Amino acid sequence: MSHPTQARLRISNRASPRQKAAPARARRSTCARVPVCLLEALRAGARVEISQHREKWAVTVDGEVLARRARREKAEELLEAAKSEVAAAAAASLAPHAPAAAAQRTVVITPQRPQGEAALYTVVEASQLVPSHRTTDFQPDPLYPAGVQERSYHSDQSERLKVTQGAQQLRPEFLLARTPSPLDGPPLVTEPPSPIVLGGNGRTMMVLLAYERFPDQAKAYRAALFDAAGDFGLSSRDIARMKAPILVRQVEGLSRSSPREELAAAVRRFNEGLTQKMDPTTAAVAQARALTPDSVRALGRL
Repeated sequence: MSHPTQARLRISNRASPRQKAAPARARRSTCARVPVCLLEALRAGARVEISQHREKWAVTVDGEVLARRARREKAEELLEAAKSEVAAAAAASLAPHAPAAAAQRTVVITPQRPQGEAALYTVVEASQLVPSHRTTDFQPDPLYPAGVQERSYHSDQSERLKVTQGAQQLRPEFLLARTPSPLDGPPLVTEPPSPIVLGGNGRTMMVLLAYERFPDQAKAYRAALFDAAGDFGLSSRDIARMKAPILVRQVEGLSRSSPREELAAAVRRFNEGLTQKMDPTTAAVAQARALTPDSVRALGRL
């Protein structure tokens, strides 16, 4: 069985006769976040190829066009960056983990867990994070587990407006505050790979939107993060090499493969005490999602 990093790669300098005859028949992938989808395809050992389609070079996954680039070199860079990330993750999983710097460690305090739960400050590329909704159209991100996020950005105009205005008026000092509260400071995410956002979903979308549409605000956030790196036990040199860095708090013991009930309960905890209260219907749905199967069975016996 081949290692996931050994996904088959074929680069052709010109299209084959079959490609020339029907270049438009290649299926277009529905993936909304190309880097994340490419990483998952490589980890799964999918057939990843680079070939010419009309005037552009396409990265395809099992025959579906995932991304198009004007030059072959750009398509190669996209694929090689993803392969390097997979290889690094594989190596890290086999090597002994180095202890995190004391400054990286923190706790998140909520009413349900006043003793705090362990988390780790870290910086990730914006393209690696998976919030509940896409910033391009505020529709649910298919990569985010269904039934976990409480807020409906796709149907609530006020929530969309809050994210857009927050990106336009981004305040790095709030996003980079060292605090045990889940309601302020860096977003709370699951452990890698492809960390999903549990707390600060709106704050995450604000930073993502700033990187996409508001370069001045993104530049200010990046500069503030560079200056504050040492406060969180991180390297400013590593941050300088990143394209779109975001500071997050990685909650220990939770991953995207954790049971849905655990993820929904974490979202509930990290949303407790928001200044903007949820409406009764949303709050009731959120509380229902936090119930475990054992709790439901116990209620049924009452």
